[in-house]
Amino acid sequence: MTKTYGKTTVVDSLDLDVAAGTVHGLLGPNGSGKSTTMKMLLGLVTPTSGEISMLGHPMNRDTRAQVLAGVGSLIEAPSAYPHLTGAENMKIASRLFDADPANARHAVELVRLGNHMDKLVKNYSLGMKQRLGIAMALVRDPRLLILDEPTNGLDPAGIEEIRELIVSLARDEGRTVLVSSHLLSEIEKMASHLTIIDRGRMVFQGSQQQLYDAQLPDLYIQTPSARLAAELLAPLNPAETAGGVELSGLTDEQVAEVCTHLVSHGVPLHQVVRKRRSLEEIFIGLTGREGLSA
Repeated sequence: MTKTYGKTTVVDSLDLDVAAGTVHGLLGPNGSGKSTTMKMLLGLVTPTSGEISMLGHPMNRDTRAQVLAGVGSLIEAPSAYPHLTGAENMKIASRLFDADPANARHAVELVRLGNHMDKLVKNYSLGMKQRLGIAMALVRDPRLLILDEPTNGLDPAGIEEIRELIVSLARDEGRTVLVSSHLLSEIEKMASHLTIIDRGRMVFQGSQQQLYDAQLPDLYIQTPSARLAAELLAPLNPAETAGGVELSGLTDEQVAEVCTHLVSHGVPLHQVVRKRRSLEEIFIGLTGREGLSA
């Protein structure tokens, strides 16, 4: 897909591939185009060029309604009526989509709001509103759920609740969930697959394990002679720490050469450890940017 506004390209030849039954994280810095991508998938924005196929069917003007009948979404904030109860909002959603009432009951059970459906939504906590929004997105029993920043603004307890819910939707319900979030640590915990985009272009797509396997882990060398080790390894730009030095981007062969070089110059090695980089560190390395909220 490509989307341009005038001379500005917001999404540039993005080939998004989301496997069925997975939680797939969509990550990108400010202005990366991930929100535009989600809106194109939902038919809210028309691609300038390219094709979209979801649930095994191409999506176009003629098939849009049929395809989206199998898709649920929560984009930005929940669209519930605050002056109505949770139950009344679910009833409206069911009527709007001509859904089986049993789907609404099951959705409420999934998000664990059964004891709060008689309360006015304006009296809900933010986490409860998010869960109600997800329940409304599930009212048509969709195979694909698209969530944009579902944990935005929640406290740690609320974030954990939504994370566990999203994981269970794929694990226990067999649904596919495409989710964006600026909280990399949460995506790392919930998504098995990732797409990372930067300035509208894809820089990585695959499983988390494939992402980690493609990145050389950092190296930590514990030594009481950290200053000397740092001087000897200066061409490799080591970071000196209180108990040793850290380096990045070294192959196994280079690690062996570094250790031999240090020992030959009288540097005692107490410990040599490979450290797997976090998703956040890898993300910054791929994009050169830390901002994620767009």
